[in-house]
Amino acid sequence: MESGGHLGRNPHHHIPPDFQERSKLWMASAENLITEAAPFLYMAVENLMFAERFILQMEKALMRQDENSPGPEPLLLKECAAHSILWLFGLYEVTRILRASHSPKFGAFSDLHRKLSVLRIPLAKHQVKNAPNYRDTSHYPTSVWSAETGRVGWQAFNPHTNSLEVYFRTDLADEFLVVTERLSIAP
Repeated sequence: MESGGHLGRNPHHHIPPDFQERSKLWMASAENLITEAAPFLYMAVENLMFAERFILQMEKALMRQDENSPGPEPLLLKECAAHSILWLFGLYEVTRILRASHSPKFGAFSDLHRKLSVLRIPLAKHQVKNAPNYRDTSHYPTSVWSAETGRVGWQAFNPHTNSLEVYFRTDLADEFLVVTERLSIAP
């Protein structure tokens, strides 16, 4: 066996140039979330980074160049949506673990966690997020797609605002990266 085994290998060495800047944000996020109560969050965030690259490639392929461009390839759109749902579940778990471990960093993620909850519960359980008057109410978010950006998302019912709201996966990822970047510069 090689000296150092798998710990001696650097999986980041092979990150393509077009993803290197964003991967640096993800790695900084992973490092900023490490706490004694949640030591494995680093790996969860790193996995989100590696999964996101593939989703961003699909979104780029789904982006229309102009109004005369043909619509998206149906299979690619479904694959991007499916991978985005699974990715969203992973990001939800990161924020849930921060909350469950009573991390002092969770406060910075509470708004994002609420958004993820509005989506995750109906996507996973096909029910409206638990709220008074909505317990066990069936719901599955409607898929949405932005032709201009190629981004996929969902329109979901938010029981706290009593309205339908649209969320795009990439916007949620961007929000996560901004919040963790702020944590790194906070005193």
